[in-house]
Amino acid sequence: MNRKMRLALFVALASIIAAAVEGYQLERIHVLNRAIGGGSAITLSGDLPYEVLFAKAYYLDSAGKRQEALSLYQQVINEGDARLSTAAKYNSANLNLREALAKSGANAEGEALPLIELAKQSYREVLRSDSGDWNARYNLERALRLAPENEEGEAAGLPQPLGAERAITTMKAFTLGLP
Repeated sequence: MNRKMRLALFVALASIIAAAVEGYQLERIHVLNRAIGGGSAITLSGDLPYEVLFAKAYYLDSAGKRQEALSLYQQVINEGDARLSTAAKYNSANLNLREALAKSGANAEGEALPLIELAKQSYREVLRSDSGDWNARYNLERALRLAPENEEGEAAGLPQPLGAERAITTMKAFTLGLP
């Protein structure tokens, strides 16, 4: 065989191998999509794409398996891409807020408050990555109504700076009811 013939044979063989690999990957994607669409993603195991882990966590959340769902959401947050990580943060915050709302009515304020704080933290992280996320903004506001924070925020408990004035004393034409 001459050199051109060997090169053509090599290119054809490499193309066949590449097409087979692509075909296998495409079939795997179709199997995963059918599993997600049919609700059987919960039974899948092994090295799964993060989209499937996210779907599995969503299913576990809807089935009431909170801890398993939070674990999968955390895995997606830590290892997934930015878009999916943000969605997992939002869903885990919703899960924590729903759990806090369920516990707050049953004399379990001590159990609800940490969940509300976790939800607020997650909503803030979502808003840091996408400040235009109105769903996260609304839910953060709802969580803040459940567990308000003091006005000073991070500076709570710190002494006032020297020479600091309160706003009420510097307002013009306002009296405190004094003659």
